Amino acid sequence: MMPGVVTARQNSETQSKPSYFRGHQWGAISLLIGSLAAPFGLPLALNIHQGLIHIGKEDKNETLQTRIIHMATDFALRHDLPCIFTLDAYFPCASVFNLVYSVWSIELHQPLITLIIRAKNNCVAYYEAQKPQGKKGPGRPPKYGKKVKMTDFFDQPNLFSQAQCCVYKALVQFNWEALHCEINMLSCMVVGVYSK
Repeated sequence: MMPGVVTARQNSETQSKPSYFRGHQWGAISLLIGSLAAPFGLPLALNIHQGLIHIGKEDKNETLQTRIIHMATDFALRHDLPCIFTLDAYFPCASVFNLVYSVWSIELHQPLITLIIRAKNNCVAYYEAQKPQGKKGPGRPPKYGKKVKMTDFFDQPNLFSQAQCCVYKALVQFNWEALHCEINMLSCMVVGVYSK
């Protein structure tokens, strides 16, 4: 039996594909190169991300989300380069944000990795907590400010600015807005984009 092989489930609309398949689950990071007309992903690192328990190399504290972040932070630290890392909606969770925020560039005074992630539908953020004015009352000061559901953010079109972008050789109108808020006690900028 080959080590590192796992059984994974994949839902598909195609009837010819099985719902389960066996194989290795790989994680890869790549550098976006080329031009706008012909972009290309140049692989930088490639690791098996699941099934390592069979060969005694799996860390119980790591998840699939944090393994890809470890690959990115290792690359950024090894080359001493700030990186912009794009991920899909599977990845926004507290462990990912905390891991990225833990690796800082002393020279740039900011985290070494900037994340661009599509938020999940249930994602919430918080405005910064207001400092208590005057005499301090009982209890600790609040950690969070007002709670904001990200889906409610799109119900306020008056907050958004308009812009244009060329997508697949066509000019597309879209609306965007940026908010400074906190997610999992980390200060971040949330950018909302939608097209008509």
